[in-house]
Amino acid sequence: MPAYAPEFNPQEGVWNLLKRRELKNRCCKDLSELEHELLLARARLRHRKQALRHCFVHAGYSL
Repeated sequence: MPAYAPEFNPQEGVWNLLKRRELKNRCCKDLSELEHELLLARARLRHRKQALRHCFVHAGYSL
């Protein structure tokens, strides 16, 4: 396995969903607001089971 292989890591897909979907167009004034928004985004993402499952399947894992 190569030293850096994001396509084999389902966590990369989850971060991509957080950045490009859940936190899209968010502008926080400080780190505490960013932390709060990240916690809310994570909670929303937990309910998107099909999207999370896709991250694992895309990385080559069977569920």
